[in-house]
Amino acid sequence: MPLQSQRSVSEVLQDIVANLQEITRSELRLATTEIKEEAARTVKPVVTFGTGIVFAIYALGFLLLASVYALSTIVGARPVLSAWCTVIVPVKSRMCAQDLETTADEKRYEEKIEEMRRAEP
Repeated sequence: MPLQSQRSVSEVLQDIVANLQEITRSELRLATTEIKEEAARTVKPVVTFGTGIVFAIYALGFLLLASVYALSTIVGARPVLSAWCTVIVPVKSRMCAQDLETTADEKRYEEKIEEMRRAEP
């Protein structure tokens, strides 16, 4: 067995610090690589979902437009009123639905606050 030269304590500590730095750098590289891979995997579903939302908004607009045209044929007897009525009915119904959604969200939010207050010691 060859004899190894004894190293001083400072050399051992320098090696330990150098190894810890290398481990930290390697872990950071690994973490960034994992984040990039995860982001690459989630891009396609997010883009698909976003595209679906855009198409859904356009579809809602076309449905509202179709309802305006349908109402204009029904209320066609009075031309001045037909324009106002055909626009107000779909828009007002959407506004009422949105108010109902907002009210439900506010109630859920208030219930969660009450639950959190009860849970506090």
